[in-house]
This record gives sequence, C-alpha cells and structure tokens, in this order.
Amino acid sequence: MIKRKGDSDTHTNLPFYANTSDVYFRQNVYGVCQARTYIGHNLHLDFDWSHAHTNRGDGRHFPAGVVHVQVWEKQKDGTFK
Repeated sequence: MIKRKGDSDTHTNLPFYANTSDVYFRQNVYGVCQARTYIGHNLHLDFDWSHAHTNRGDGRHFPAGVVHVQVWEKQKDGTFK
C-alpha cells in the first residue's frame, strides 16, 4: 500500500494498525518518503526521511532526506508511544 499525501512534506498519515500488509509506504511529490512496518497488525517501526527531525531525548538532528527511525510500542490504553 502506498499512501499519497499530495504535495506536502508534512508528517505521516499512515495508520497505526495495518489491515492487509506488514509494510506500508507513503509517497510525496519527490517519491517514497516513509515506510512503516507492522507486527500482528500493530505499528512497530517507522522509517521517515520526508522532513527534518530532532530527537527529544538526545537532541540528535536528522536533515530532510536522512532516515530517522522510531520504534513504536502499544500502550495499555491502546495508544502508541
């Protein structure tokens, strides 16, 4: 599945829960710019290079075009962090 967000490089609109695939991709005007992997239909890893990103914890900066990876964990209340 490839989701298109139009001509914007803003953050994802990919789902937290997968329906039929273990990997979903997002495409912007420049091409594929994000991939999410799922385990048991739940979001697990997010690979994103569509925008600049700075880690909250260590302040490490990733310019647009450089992949940053986020590990997601499902919380007891059903949300992901």
